[in-house]
Amino acid sequence: MMNGREWMYLPRRLPEFETGVNNFLDASFAKAARGGQIVCPCKKCKNRFWCYRLEVYNHLKWDGFVENYYVWVFHGEKPSDITSNSCSDDNDVHMNDNFAELLHDTFRDNIEETNFASFNCNGDENEDDMDEDDSNGDENEVDVIRSLGKDVIQDRDQEDEDIDMMDEGIRNVVEVFDKEADYENEEDELVHEQSESTHLEKETAICTRKRGPTMMHGLQVRTINEREVIICNEFGQPVGPQTEEKDIVGKFSLFLGTIARSHDYAPLTYKTWHNVPDKEKEKMWEFVLTKYILPESDAAKAWVLRSIGAAWRGYKCRIKKKHFYKFKDNKTRWKKRPKNIPENDFLDLLSYWNKKEVMNQCLQKRNARKAQKNMHTTGPKSFARIREEMMNENPNREQPDSAQVFERTRARKIGNVYCDTYDDTTKKIELMKTYQPPEGMTAVDPFVAVMGKEHDGHCRLYGKCVTKTLLRKVNGGDTSSEAGKRQLAVMRKEIEEDNERKKAEMRKELEEDNERKRAEMLKEIEEEHQRQKAEMRKELEEEHQRQKAELRKELEDEHLRKKAELEAIRKDLDNKMKKFMEKIHD
Repeated sequence: MMNGREWMYLPRRLPEFETGVNNFLDASFAKAARGGQIVCPCKKCKNRFWCYRLEVYNHLKWDGFVENYYVWVFHGEKPSDITSNSCSDDNDVHMNDNFAELLHDTFRDNIEETNFASFNCNGDENEDDMDEDDSNGDENEVDVIRSLGKDVIQDRDQEDEDIDMMDEGIRNVVEVFDKEADYENEEDELVHEQSESTHLEKETAICTRKRGPTMMHGLQVRTINEREVIICNEFGQPVGPQTEEKDIVGKFSLFLGTIARSHDYAPLTYKTWHNVPDKEKEKMWEFVLTKYILPESDAAKAWVLRSIGAAWRGYKCRIKKKHFYKFKDNKTRWKKRPKNIPENDFLDLLSYWNKKEVMNQCLQKRNARKAQKNMHTTGPKSFARIREEMMNENPNREQPDSAQVFERTRARKIGNVYCDTYDDTTKKIELMKTYQPPEGMTAVDPFVAVMGKEHDGHCRLYGKCVTKTLLRKVNGGDTSSEAGKRQLAVMRKEIEEDNERKKAEMRKELEEDNERKRAEMLKEIEEEHQRQKAEMRKELEEEHQRQKAELRKELEDEHLRKKAELEAIRKDLDNKMKKFMEKIHD
């Protein structure tokens, strides 16, 4: 548990919780607010939805914080800030417990006890809107919407009491846009065509239970010492480790998807992934290295950034499909806007997507995407991992040829529903299996003979970032499978040796650090115990001296009082005796 944040899971009626929530909101809105909103960390929103201050306050008071959110990584805190606050091991916890018991036994009478209750980035998929070009059309109309919308949103930061009034203002802005009749008539025709294609896809889709986006809170707060090793192949593509009990490389792919959906690194307002600044991509790479141990090579870095870019485009495409194509007019789109995107960002996206040039480009790309054939059915698993699995299944660990990879990645499961037929794919697989080169011609790869020669750039069936140049470089100028197998074996051995060495070094460092911390804590406990004993001894001596002085003073006062009483009695007796003697004498 993080020091000073135990209040987060106290009963929500306590004043400590009230004070802590207000301090949290002050810090979060100062560091991580976008358009007067932050992601809500309550148990229901789970850092997925953007809300205003009053909404976040009400959510936290009603539902409480999401579990184990002691490090506010979604609200402006850096993951590196948590290292010094982490407990090293269970022994330290037991020592703290023993020390607490010691203090309790020593000051038993003075202690009042209180108990507190407490991406999919790996798939090689094509996106509908992968590269949306800049457009200068309808600039005046777009500027009016953006300027008016931002003026409305800026006012949301001033007072939480103005939320209803500002929503009405933004609705008025959208209504102004809807009144442009000539533009909307042409736009509605395109939207209608896109909506029809969307409904056709929905009819063939499999109904699955809806869930929120993967957040991976536990991995977001992982420290440097808790990093896991990712094994990459010769092209820098992650291929392991993966076991039946733990799929580390699959979890790594999901983690890259959380970065793509983070507004701190790449907001959706960038028109294309190429427009994201290089310094932001460098921050993404550095953040990945704080959570996983990867080869710090250009190939691995290129694959990671390419995967984050693919996840970013896919995320943007899904937002457009669910919140733009699904509705016919902008007023409904704004009313049904996604909660996991800041309002001012969605306003910018809405104004951009409504441009005629952009809508025409997207429609062309959607049609081109639907015209593609022989699509793979691997889902989120990358081609690199599939090649690695096929090689491990081979007794001689030989690299699979392209025809085998093509058949493996196009296999279909019984019971699943697919958008296109399998006839053409089956025919091409059979042609690859039965292919015989013509007489007098050199043998060529059956896959290339059936599917056509490779074009410049990306190589098919290898996954992201593999080009002809990289393939020749890795194979030493020889593109045969034997050269690839030898190179892969050498690199795998080097990676395994390097990983073992790093593990041994990290284990040694952790043991030394634990021993040092244990010794320091024992010393601190002993010193604190001696200091407490000395203070108690001094307090007891001072109390004893004070009581002796008080008792001495009381005895002296009592003695003087009794002496005075005796003296008074003696004088009284003398007076009586004198009177008696005078009486006798008379």
